[in-house]
Amino acid sequence: MNIKHLILSFLPTIVIASIIIYLSLIYTSAPTELTKIPYIDKYVHACMYLGLTFVFYFDMFRSPHLPNMSRSQKLWTIWLLPVICGGLMELGQKYLTTTRACELLDFVSNTIGATTGLLAGVLIINPLLRKYRYKK
Repeated sequence: MNIKHLILSFLPTIVIASIIIYLSLIYTSAPTELTKIPYIDKYVHACMYLGLTFVFYFDMFRSPHLPNMSRSQKLWTIWLLPVICGGLMELGQKYLTTTRACELLDFVSNTIGATTGLLAGVLIINPLLRKYRYKK
């Protein structure tokens, strides 16, 4: 398997993961009007990881450059890697920044987002890929 093809196959996932890492570790400025909404950051966490997992699902199932993996292995990988990434980001906020904190509820929100993204992939991407491949 060529690393260049692998990177290109997962480029959307890599870009989104990079954005999440950046947003998770940057200095946050003064509160805005949005911060007045209760638990808004938890919704943001869930949405970020939903998007990451959804795009990862698409990349994983459309890529011809993957080693042979069963459907079950792909689904576990698609769910587990964003969950691990979310946990590492929380630890990164605690140990790599002075302006961020590690919160269990953020990790739970990340996990809920990853789970929802996986379900959305099964319900939305699978039918689209089947339809596209059937037309070929």
